[in-house]
Amino acid sequence: MVFLAFGSAIAAFFRKIGMWSRRAVGLGRTMTIRLKDGRTIEIKNVSIVISQDAARQSLQVLKRGLGPGDALPEDEVRKKTEEFLKKAVNASRAQYAVNTFRAYARGFMKDLLRMNDKPSVENFDEIVSTFYGTDKQAGIPNLKEQLQALFSKCPPGEGEFLIGWADRVVMTDKRIIITSQGAQPVVEHEVQLQDIEDYTT
Repeated sequence: MVFLAFGSAIAAFFRKIGMWSRRAVGLGRTMTIRLKDGRTIEIKNVSIVISQDAARQSLQVLKRGLGPGDALPEDEVRKKTEEFLKKAVNASRAQYAVNTFRAYARGFMKDLLRMNDKPSVENFDEIVSTFYGTDKQAGIPNLKEQLQALFSKCPPGEGEFLIGWADRVVMTDKRIIITSQGAQPVVEHEVQLQDIEDYTT
């Protein structure tokens, strides 16, 4: 799973990713989403899970809401965004990546990990390309296909950004999207974060 720091700290930040996902052992694990209306969704036999602590912490931060953050030079960000979107093959995926950069600029990762590093326009290419280009993760055999299913069927809403992913699950600031197993996965569930009571692994 991927997230960020800036400048000389970016490599250290990506090493923190271990807190976000957990490798299952044996035959895999189950991620369980309990909804406020009493329903339960189980994602069974997954190889990599979003950690329980990471998901719960993200939900708490998002419930409080993001502050306005430090203003970036909007003209420069808009120019870079337009250039990037023109070159991108997958418009939905590219917009998620741009939205994620903007969320980090507003301080999402600072709120989540208590990191003082803040993104600048100079970090745009590195951050956006990381989220746009990730198709592989050790332990998830069909991550590329799962992400393709997500990006084709679930384009981002206004400002919607990526928090992270695991086997068959992608978490954004608005919803958790669950795909089926196999090399031709389909989207099975879209769960709004506001409807989630608890998440366990």
